[in-house]
Amino acid sequence: MREVKFRAWHREYKAMGEVAKIDMWGSEDQYTFDLAFIGDLQEFDVLIGDIDLMQYTGLKDKNGKEIYEGDIVTTKFGRVCKVEWFESPSMLCWDLVPIAMFENPTPSKFDLWDSDNVEVIGNIYENPELLN
Repeated sequence: MREVKFRAWHREYKAMGEVAKIDMWGSEDQYTFDLAFIGDLQEFDVLIGDIDLMQYTGLKDKNGKEIYEGDIVTTKFGRVCKVEWFESPSMLCWDLVPIAMFENPTPSKFDLWDSDNVEVIGNIYENPELLN
């Protein structure tokens, strides 16, 4: 069974935290989350608009680091990619979407099945400079 984990970026505090629990209540228009963070951020109520939740892919990079949605990785071919969830009528999977390529500028998507050949170098929130 795959481990289901989340981390969250708090927009106001500009802080990333591992989510220990999520309780949700409210109306369809405005859900409130009670998040318990592990680390510097403590348990508090937040509105869905205050945070960005990122799901753990269930995979680790070549160094054993957990890979989350929103992570930025390099591949063995020198490509810099963003980890995103891809959904179509025939397929559901985690994709590596190129954001920069050192050798081959042809854009295409790559799946994350070969995670032993990628390395997490940052994420889209704490390292936005890697997106350029």
